[in-house]
Amino acid sequence: MCANPTELEYRYAFKGWTKNIDYAGAYQEGVDITDYLSDPNKDLVIQPMTYYAIFVLESVYKSASDAKYFSFDEYGSAGGYKISLSPDYGMTLSGKVTLPVITPENAKDSSGNIVPSGKPIVALGSMTKANGQDNKLISHYFFMEGS
Repeated sequence: MCANPTELEYRYAFKGWTKNIDYAGAYQEGVDITDYLSDPNKDLVIQPMTYYAIFVLESVYKSASDAKYFSFDEYGSAGGYKISLSPDYGMTLSGKVTLPVITPENAKDSSGNIVPSGKPIVALGSMTKANGQDNKLISHYFFMEGS
């Protein structure tokens, strides 16, 4: 991470939903928002309800993007892996994407098999949807040191 982080090195991470519009919006990293969150799947709804998004401004280096979005396939003979957008995910990613530099725990290859964790990622594969449509919404790639 740079000694002087810039706006480029931060992203708005979705954290959940709230029923109170006064709590909607973006918060600085470190603010406790747990009391503001509501789970739409657990609320008993007897009339139409409106939910509002809550985001936290966090460093792109805080965590890698969730491994469920990617497949990790062996690449070359040196024991490294190639990371690609998972064909099972079926959607595009957008904005700032942080990629791991080693295979995370419980990561899967493009056939759905679990791959060994801690192996180096040595190649970047396709970041397009399964139907071949370009994923033009990713604005920046970051790599998670020590992930």
